[in-house]
Amino acid sequence: EIVVRGGDRITEDAVKKLRAVQDASYGKGFLASTVGVFLFSIILFYTAYTFSARNIRKFASSPKDILLMGVILITVLVLVRLSLFVAKSIETAFPVMPFHLYLYLLPVAAGPMLVRLFLNSETALIFAAVISLISGVFLEGSLGLAAYFFIGGIAAAKAVRHATQRATITKAGLILGCINMLVIASFIILKGSWSLREGVFTFLFGFIGGQITSVIV
Repeated sequence: EIVVRGGDRITEDAVKKLRAVQDASYGKGFLASTVGVFLFSIILFYTAYTFSARNIRKFASSPKDILLMGVILITVLVLVRLSLFVAKSIETAFPVMPFHLYLYLLPVAAGPMLVRLFLNSETALIFAAVISLISGVFLEGSLGLAAYFFIGGIAAAKAVRHATQRATITKAGLILGCINMLVIASFIILKGSWSLREGVFTFLFGFIGGQITSVIV
């Protein structure tokens, strides 16, 4: 069905029809991407689990440990998905900077940090790899963000070993913030075309992301 022909006056009724078509297309695309990401997540999680359970002696593979990691994984991924929507909404309402800069605030490293606190470092390493890859796919296939989350997750997990008081977690957040900034600096050098304003805000978001992570944990 042709909603508006070339040269025709665009009426309010035509605008409503166009919006309905756009919403329907977005709904189908969102459903397809959700199913695809879910399937990818199941395959990755199962593959990592079977390999680790058979080859890594200290990997936590009991049902209750898998349940704990599953809950943490789902919670973080829901937060990631919602954050992508919010970031795009902010960019639309206030087009000051690209939406992907806000994603450096995401506390994905909270997942590996929690796994390290409740389980062990070997399990936290595998979990960091899994959650980083899935988050990268969630965020429109961003390999750079996947690497950013992976490095941050390892640094955060290492910083909370033998944590017995809140001050250790707060310190871990500061360490994570600094590591995030170093990773961002490497991205800027590799890309070589970031504006000064974007660079400053990205550094700030990376550091704040570390503090958000420590607060959540």
